[in-house]
Amino acid sequence: MSLNYLPEHVPAFVRALEIAEREARALEASWHGLNQMDLGVDQLDQLAPDASLAISIEAFAARFGRLQDHLGEKLIPRLLLLLGEVPGPLLDNLNRAERLGILENALDWLAWRKLRNRLVHEYFQETTSFAQAIQQALHVTPALLNLLKAIRQRAQQAQMPI
Repeated sequence: MSLNYLPEHVPAFVRALEIAEREARALEASWHGLNQMDLGVDQLDQLAPDASLAISIEAFAARFGRLQDHLGEKLIPRLLLLLGEVPGPLLDNLNRAERLGILENALDWLAWRKLRNRLVHEYFQETTSFAQAIQQALHVTPALLNLLKAIRQRAQQAQMPI
């Protein structure tokens, strides 16, 4: 029986997958809490008195960025190695992920990256822009979580024991 993956890359892939799934569970928990709220400019302008909401928003933004970073910098390249491909620059890896069917659109990823940067760099500096960034991040979080599921499924299709 021939393998559909390179076994020497399994340990690194599995470690990266486990980390990503742990990060995804944390992001999903934050997402569920905030997604039920109407987080607009008025709510963000009043965050100083409501420390628990500020902490929830900070946790969500950090978890969103951390998962996206990990998927792009660690998990997708390790999946490519596992499948016998040579990872390259991020955009090349994203295009390969799109061709493999695990990422719907590489350009979406780049938009998510800009969104991640807005969450980090505009945090409470410009309330309107930050409120828009939070709403967008809440909207795209399911797609980010689905990417992780697609990566796991692709590894399983290669008949890798995970």
